[in-house]
Amino acid sequence: MINVTISTHLGDIVAEIDNVRAPITAQRFLDNVAAGLYDGGAFFRTVITGNYGGSDNQPLNEVKIDVIQAGLKPNAPKDLGTIVLERTRDTGILHEDGVLSTPRMPDNPDSGYAGFFICIGPQPNLDYGANRYPDKQGFAAFGRVIAGMDVVRTIHLQPAGLPVSDEVKAAQGVPNEQQRLTPPIGVLSIKIAPLS
Repeated sequence: MINVTISTHLGDIVAEIDNVRAPITAQRFLDNVAAGLYDGGAFFRTVITGNYGGSDNQPLNEVKIDVIQAGLKPNAPKDLGTIVLERTRDTGILHEDGVLSTPRMPDNPDSGYAGFFICIGPQPNLDYGANRYPDKQGFAAFGRVIAGMDVVRTIHLQPAGLPVSDEVKAAQGVPNEQQRLTPPIGVLSIKIAPLS
């Protein structure tokens, strides 16, 4: 296990990265950390059911979740490639409260990319065999928050959605615009914690 500190404008989050049970996904994340690709990035998306406060902002999804999602800094390389899905069936790392996981495309399980998300509350619909995506392959969980869940929950309930002036854009079906944090919550840095 390797600990990292995610420093944001709202406080620090400490996460334990499981490079034993999810070696491929963990290594990809740690390589991005070592390269400084998250420093200056942001938590840009909050997905809310209303179960933990706030209002449901995923009206088009039959299967709802609660997560916050972060991305790389703006000038990071655009194509870092994708990674093979390490299924929860194989790793045993389920999408519980505070678990870190990897976004992917709905039509390709092996399309994990460089961002990450953190679960708020248990999210079994993201595990292997569940229904978030039709292929039921789930997402690749690779770590968990061990300190700073108060910061995660604060980010989850920050203002999100298009301003009124952009209602036309929203009506045109731009995906996830109601989930876009406005403004995004800056990631100052992600650093590997020194061994004690």
